[in-house]
Amino acid sequence: MNKTGFLHDERYQLHKPGPYHPEVPARLARVYQGIEEAGYKGAYRALADLMVEWYGKPGKRSLADEIALIYLYAGDYDLAIEWFEKAYEKRAPDLIYLGAPLYDPLRSYSRFQELL
Repeated sequence: MNKTGFLHDERYQLHKPGPYHPEVPARLARVYQGIEEAGYKGAYRALADLMVEWYGKPGKRSLADEIALIYLYAGDYDLAIEWFEKAYEKRAPDLIYLGAPLYDPLRSYSRFQELL
C-alpha cells in the first residue's frame, strides 16, 4: 500500500515552520503514527511523548500543563497528574481551570485533589 497524503509529500517534508508552529513535520508525523498504531488515544499519547522529549529544550514548544492535558486526552491519568504537578511547580497560569468539568476523570486521585 502506497503512503499518500500531505505527511508523505516531499514538499511538505521540506516545510520549515517556526519552532512554535503546530504543524512542525515531526509533530504531525508522530500524531499520524499514533493514529495508525492505536487510534485517537494513540495519537494523543504519541504527541504527549514527543512533547516530553522536547520539554525544556531551546526552540521547542513544550509546556508542562499542555503535556498534562494531552495525557489526560489519551486516558493516561497518572502521567497527566505527574505533568500537572510539574506545571504547578512552574506556576503555570492555566492551572486556575483545574476545577472545570474537563478534569473530572482525575478528581478521584488524591494527588490531583492536592493541586486544587
